[in-house]
Amino acid sequence: MSALEDTEQIGQIRVDPRDPNLVYVAALGHMAGPNTERGVFRSKDGGKTWQKVLFKSDKAGAIDLAMDATNPRVLYAAFWQVVRKPWTLRAAAPTAESGNRPMAATHGRS
Repeated sequence: MSALEDTEQIGQIRVDPRDPNLVYVAALGHMAGPNTERGVFRSKDGGKTWQKVLFKSDKAGAIDLAMDATNPRVLYAAFWQVVRKPWTLRAAAPTAESGNRPMAATHGRS
């Protein structure tokens, strides 16, 4: 699995308080253009290997993760579609038309 070597921007890291080997990463990805290493990644072995568990698009990356305090299997992920060039910053507003809206996911230990 991916070791997140081409992710570039990490927005948040969350560790399951009941199992320190279960780690989640919000990956924004490349700011300058599309890439597939965006989204939410999970490691079940303390970060040795990673699996992409939530992906919106190659243009929208995960910027934040919140873990439910009463049930760490419930995560809330915030995605942001952004392209940064030396002369501009283009970010999509969270609208239903763009499909860029808050997402929530529940991940089991399977």
